[in-house]
Amino acid sequence: MKQSTRLLAAGAFLMLAGQAFGEEVELQIVGNNADGEPVSTVSVNLDSKIRFTSEGVDVYNGETLTGVFGYVDINNLTFRYHKITGVGSTIADSALRLRRNPVEETLELEGFTGDPVALVVTDLKGAVRAEIAEWNGEAVPVGSLAPGLYFVTVNKTTLKFIKK
Repeated sequence: MKQSTRLLAAGAFLMLAGQAFGEEVELQIVGNNADGEPVSTVSVNLDSKIRFTSEGVDVYNGETLTGVFGYVDINNLTFRYHKITGVGSTIADSALRLRRNPVEETLELEGFTGDPVALVVTDLKGAVRAEIAEWNGEAVPVGSLAPGLYFVTVNKTTLKFIKK
């Protein structure tokens, strides 16, 4: 199996895996110039076909031509997600910590210093359940959340907590 075919198969698998967990995932093929910057992008799905011709790469969704990457315009093709969902790293900053865990009504964090930052609470599927654009360290109401495991992200620090 050629490497390009393996990449498309892997991308399709990831797209199906995302749909199985209820996430909206869009896979794209991106044509990059010699500097690695995108010059053309085409969305693909399970019905997509890639055909290599003498002049470039044609992308079909079903029988409809949806994108053409000319060899003279691109240096390489890459596959990427248009929307990334899910939870990133859970490496915690030693200064930022939960005041108590599990949490009943209010999520309280200790050790925050500095200017206001974004705070986001996500569930296991990566769906945003609470968001504060300019959080200053105040308590976050989480009483409306269903019991379960959640993540709170402040800047690049992610902590997990249990909602009772």
